[in-house]
Amino acid sequence: MVCMSDELFEARYRSWAALRRDLTEQISIGGLLLRTGAELAQFCPVRIQVFPPSGESVELTGQVLQVMPGQGVAVQIDPDASASVARLEAFCEGRDRDDAGPAAEQDPKITRPGEKREGVLGPQLSQEPQELRRQLAEMTVNQKRQAAVHGRREARLLLIKDRSKAVHPFVLQNPAITLDEIEQIAKMPSVNPDALRMIAGNREWIRSIGVCRALVRNPKTPLREALTLLEKLPISDIRALAKSENVKTPIQRAARKKVTR
Repeated sequence: MVCMSDELFEARYRSWAALRRDLTEQISIGGLLLRTGAELAQFCPVRIQVFPPSGESVELTGQVLQVMPGQGVAVQIDPDASASVARLEAFCEGRDRDDAGPAAEQDPKITRPGEKREGVLGPQLSQEPQELRRQLAEMTVNQKRQAAVHGRREARLLLIKDRSKAVHPFVLQNPAITLDEIEQIAKMPSVNPDALRMIAGNREWIRSIGVCRALVRNPKTPLREALTLLEKLPISDIRALAKSENVKTPIQRAARKKVTR
């Protein structure tokens, strides 16, 4: 795959908390993860038009450092974009810091100029269950990925069970997804393990004990993530895991060690 010119993306932030987070954890140290299904070549030059909640925009330039299937594209920001980074930091200064919580921490909306923000599955999707199932069944994998990112709750719940597991991680990128959906997905052994890994890596989602409990008990959760989340569970859950025959052996052993200390 070859890039003939710079790829342009728009990153629209819905809260100052989310922008401050990405500035601190990513942009200020030279990178940014674009959660997009776009297929780009490594080292492809990109331009990112960053829109803070106030509506101003700042352009960052960089190149694709890594393509991460199911998660997005890791971009390395050019060192000479420091002035643009400083402008973003200046925008954040003095802004209300009370806009915290799961909704405020959502990732920015990533689109390409000219794309419909509702996506292929916004209001065009039927709300009738049978018709919705028919529409989804007739879609290609790429269309389902777009549907997962932009679709309503009914579409998300169907697509997370789709036979093509490559679709599952894109459901988690949907900005409208709710915590109760995340907990429900975390319980599903049929879900792509990459999607479960994404849930385990989201700081906001794993603040929920219900989500952590579901991931630890799910046999398809990657073992490393499950063992890490075990530390977040209350002692009553750990005792139950120590006795359970329905969890992975390493999980049961780790739980037994904790209750016998």
